[in-house]
Amino acid sequence: MRFGKALKKSKLYIVHQNGAPAHYLAAAYLFEQLASDVVYIEFSILRKLGKALLVERNLKSLRRALRNAMLLGLWFLFPGLLKRHKVILGVAPLDWRVFFLSRIFKKTDLIYHTSWNIWDGTRFPFGMNRFSPVLKKIWLFFLRYRVHKIAVVTPLCAESIAQFIKPSKKEIATVFHSYDDFFSYDENFKEKSLTNLRVIYAGRLIESKGIDKIIDLARVFPDIDFCFIGKGELVAKVESCSLPNVKYKGFISNVKLMANLFRQSDVILLPSMRRKNWEELFGISLIEAMACGCIPVVTDHVGPKLILENSELSDLVFSEEDFFVNASNCLRRWQLYPDELRLRKLASSEVARKYSKSNISKIWKNLLFN
Repeated sequence: MRFGKALKKSKLYIVHQNGAPAHYLAAAYLFEQLASDVVYIEFSILRKLGKALLVERNLKSLRRALRNAMLLGLWFLFPGLLKRHKVILGVAPLDWRVFFLSRIFKKTDLIYHTSWNIWDGTRFPFGMNRFSPVLKKIWLFFLRYRVHKIAVVTPLCAESIAQFIKPSKKEIATVFHSYDDFFSYDENFKEKSLTNLRVIYAGRLIESKGIDKIIDLARVFPDIDFCFIGKGELVAKVESCSLPNVKYKGFISNVKLMANLFRQSDVILLPSMRRKNWEELFGISLIEAMACGCIPVVTDHVGPKLILENSELSDLVFSEEDFFVNASNCLRRWQLYPDELRLRKLASSEVARKYSKSNISKIWKNLLFN
């Protein structure tokens, strides 16, 4: 009986391979304000069932995987059950499962959400193989005739996917990622014992993120504290760098703890380096840190540049070749001029405010209800 009532009540379903609630904070916030339920559905059924049974051995995870399988199976048989609900679907381009998802969501005003910005056919997340031409046709049908509107993370994504679905003139809106209210600036928060300038990095610890450049900066500035947060193949390199001013905090999923670490820091570094078919896109960690007063010093990749352009922080975007020298100059200056440091921290929090979940929820509202 409870399950039957749940199906009749209007909800927002966020359907994604791995859930990814951090990507949909603003949409969830919007429905919370409307006193409506938000349900996250993971469509990678077999993987989630196997993980729950063999890896996590967790009853809660098993129940969630079984619920997802039951709902998706029911909707596949009776797609009309979703007619009164709102659905946001995040699925990687050319994922073969769109064949089934296309039927499941045929009766609802579906919003397709993506951050993929290379839709010209040269590269897709699942690679190119002999089935790609068929999958491309299925995807074109899906985007042109099953999807009601498209939400993308950057204007570059919007331009690329618009070319892919031509001649369809589907509504495509740029909906930036957002941050939670836990991330906010308090200039009096920093502990009095923390007198040194503090630099933080949060993200994957891999070579393309410029981890070596941050370690090199730590060597040049022994009187500045450097903090690494995340996981990846370079964890051992960070831990074994033998620098007393470098601390590795591991991977942190607790948002309150993460916000506190950002508030205790002064600068966030993001010296990303381009690789074939990859550059830094719109990073959630960057806007979270800025909201807490961290000054961003970044390379000129599409995501960071989009966040900082047309703001008073645009001069903190550097080329990969010039990053080390310019970042060194910034750190040295902010050591010498604490008043400038304070003003820059305040400016960072102001720039980030554009991406608060309350502001981004207004864009979702227009997409979902207009």
